[in-house]
Amino acid sequence: YTAPTATPQNKTTTITLELNVKGKQVLLISTLHIIEEGILISLDGGAWKTYPGMATKVPELGVFSLGSLRIAADVPQIVLMWPALSTKADGIYHWSMQGNEISDVVLEYATPNLSRVYTAEYMDQNHNWRSSGGFLAVEEITEKDKKYLTGMFAVDQAGVIDSQMGEQTRIGSVAGTFKVLRNW
Repeated sequence: YTAPTATPQNKTTTITLELNVKGKQVLLISTLHIIEEGILISLDGGAWKTYPGMATKVPELGVFSLGSLRIAADVPQIVLMWPALSTKADGIYHWSMQGNEISDVVLEYATPNLSRVYTAEYMDQNHNWRSSGGFLAVEEITEKDKKYLTGMFAVDQAGVIDSQMGEQTRIGSVAGTFKVLRNW
């Protein structure tokens, strides 16, 4: 296989594997997004951007929460929440933002100026709100005596809401990976 010898500056790389299958050359090519620490996110298939983040457990609400740290004006507000069904945050969760705080699995991405919000729900053609397709996958890990949450998420049909009007303007998509410190 071939791969870069160093981490690329844009944290995206292509890996190629050459195989001989029944006497024929087969190339397997994959694009990898490398995340060192933070939340790496792409909106509508666009460029991948990394933001600082942290994970918390909120016992009084019965949820785990992961979000961006808005340490500068150009950092978006990113919030993911899912039920704390056990002591560990691990699992695969499907989006549900229908107003049940105990079982909802939430994603909200607000642009840095807070003018638009991507959500894990959308309004369909009949003007009914639906949970988006996709998932949140979370795993707890320990590295060098530090505890992290790592994983990925995808929202196939993200409602894009105009914050001022409070109305959906279109349907978009969100994809991301993360590796963030946890505080419990």
